[in-house]
Amino acid sequence: VTPARAAAALSLLRTQIDIERNGPPDSESDRRKMFARKLNLVNAGSGISGLRDHFSKPLRVVFWMVAIGMLLACVNVMSLQFARADERRRELTVRLAIGAGRYRIARQLLTDSLLIALASGALGLAIFRPVASGISSLMSIWGQPLRLLLPLNVPILLFVLAVSMAAALISGVAPAMRATRGNVVTGLQQGTRGSSASPLR
Repeated sequence: VTPARAAAALSLLRTQIDIERNGPPDSESDRRKMFARKLNLVNAGSGISGLRDHFSKPLRVVFWMVAIGMLLACVNVMSLQFARADERRRELTVRLAIGAGRYRIARQLLTDSLLIALASGALGLAIFRPVASGISSLMSIWGQPLRLLLPLNVPILLFVLAVSMAAALISGVAPAMRATRGNVVTGLQQGTRGSSASPLR
C-alpha cells in the first residue's frame, strides 16, 4: 500500500487502541482532537529519526563545503586546460588544417578532462573510508562515538561516476570550445611567427 493509505489505517488503529485503553473521550472537542491526530510515516531507509535530525545539518554543511571545494578544483583544472590548449594551439591548428574535424579535436580534449576526473574519482573512492571514519569519529551520541557502516555499493559508485562526469564537463567544455574556435589559416600564421622557441622549450 502507499504510505498515505498505511498512515490513514494506522491512525484509525491508534484511535481505536486509545479508546479501548482510556475509554471514549469526555467531550466533543476531545473527540475531534482524537480523530484529528494523524500518524506520519517516515522511510526507515533514511535512518533512525533522532540521529538523522541531530546530524543532518552538520553533514549538509560538510557536503556543501566539499561541493564548493570541488567546484574550485574544477575551475583550477579548467584554467590549466586553457593553458594546455594554448600551448598546443599550433598542433591543433595543423590537425584542423589536414582534415581533422572540430568535433573530433573537442572530443579528444574532453576525453583528457574525463580521464583526469575519473582518476580523481578513483582516488576519492580509495580514501573515502578513512576520511568518513575520521569525520564520524568526531560525532558522538549519548557520550559514545558514532559508528557508521560504510559499504562500497552500487549507489556510491554511481554517485562518484556522475560527479566525475559533471567535473569533466565543467572543466573540459570551455577549453575544448576555445581550442577548436577560430580561423585555421590565421592560427597557422600565428603559429609560424611564434615558433622561434628554444630547443629546450
